[in-house]
Amino acid sequence: MSIPTSIGFPRMLEEEEAEKRVFLTKFIYWLSKMGMDIYLEKGYGKKLRLNLRDYQLDEENIF
Repeated sequence: MSIPTSIGFPRMLEEEEAEKRVFLTKFIYWLSKMGMDIYLEKGYGKKLRLNLRDYQLDEENIF
């Protein structure tokens, strides 16, 4: 089994209003440093008041 080259993270559904299950920026950054392309669905992290720029942390492979 090979190591994946990309991974995507969907945002939580609106029905799950009380849920705040998102990965923090440091974990996403760590995955990107392992060479993976990271794809975050539009609005990912919104419930924690995070946006795409917060996740990118100067990394070019976080979309």
